[in-house]
Amino acid sequence: MVIPTRRDAARDDGANARAADRIDGNVGFEQRAEYADVREATRAAAAKAGCVVLLKGPDTVVAAPDGRAVVNTTGTPFLATAGSGDVLAGLIGGLLAQGADSLDAAAAAAWLHGRTAERLGPGLIAEDLTENLPSVLRDLASVRSS
Repeated sequence: MVIPTRRDAARDDGANARAADRIDGNVGFEQRAEYADVREATRAAAAKAGCVVLLKGPDTVVAAPDGRAVVNTTGTPFLATAGSGDVLAGLIGGLLAQGADSLDAAAAAAWLHGRTAERLGPGLIAEDLTENLPSVLRDLASVRSS
């Protein structure tokens, strides 16, 4: 998933497609062996594309073109279900629409997505994520206020 920076998104609506085109397979994740780890591959893709890149996996990596990277360890294999990635993209888009920085939006969305799935367990479907996300947000709010 590529997420245009605020500068790219403000310029025009085609930023995401152009960012994906800039990756063009030269930093493909199928070539991970040449990198020390998945984090480095994701950083390289972000630098080449000039945007934030999110690579879902057992540990989701979010990297910015400036080299910053976040590794999210929430989540479960049960997220490998139809529509789950769409929910993640919607979470990122919602946070961006509220003014969050691209890296922060992607990292926060990945954490929320994973944490919600952990609560649901086996048999989850994408719709379950959106229905149960409010309880995760409420818990975060209660921790913050205490």
